[in-house]
Amino acid sequence: MKKDRRRSKKNRKKTAINNKIVCVISVFFALVFISTIFSISNINNQKIINGISIGEIDVSRLEYDDAVRKLREKFDENIKKEIKLINLDYEITMTANQISSRYDVENMVKEAYKIGRRGNIIQNNFEIIKTYIFGKKFEIKLQYDEELLQKFIQDINMKLPNALQDYSYYIEDENLIITSRKNRASNRKRFI
Repeated sequence: MKKDRRRSKKNRKKTAINNKIVCVISVFFALVFISTIFSISNINNQKIINGISIGEIDVSRLEYDDAVRKLREKFDENIKKEIKLINLDYEITMTANQISSRYDVENMVKEAYKIGRRGNIIQNNFEIIKTYIFGKKFEIKLQYDEELLQKFIQDINMKLPNALQDYSYYIEDENLIITSRKNRASNRKRFI
């Protein structure tokens, strides 16, 4: 009788282990099946996947050309805006075009388009689902010609009645900050 009880316990343990193995294998195959169906449904998708934005602009479900067009419209608008530079009584207006400013829209859209398309089936599916749930935001930066900016600042500096000598500049947020190296704290000029 004791042997029967031991065998019965062993059989129950084996059955439990076998059930767990079958369950794990079933879940694995179900995931593979779902992943394959998900991949097949996305294989011919020519649109940027859900949850992607560039800057503050949502480009989800847009085709490449439409996303480029949408971003160019918005960012070209920014480049054409006039910027007033004011220092005491002196005032001048400029645009970002004067320093050959541009946004690298095409590369940002290419990067957005690659999401869910650059790995194997499992990696792509994981990336698509993660982006759909959490989103993905690409930051786009303004690119400009450093030499033209330097020349523009020198031209402004020559026209200023209280011109700075031995100055430096940097861009902080959306502000152009020009400082004199002789006395940075007292000679700081902020152009907005």
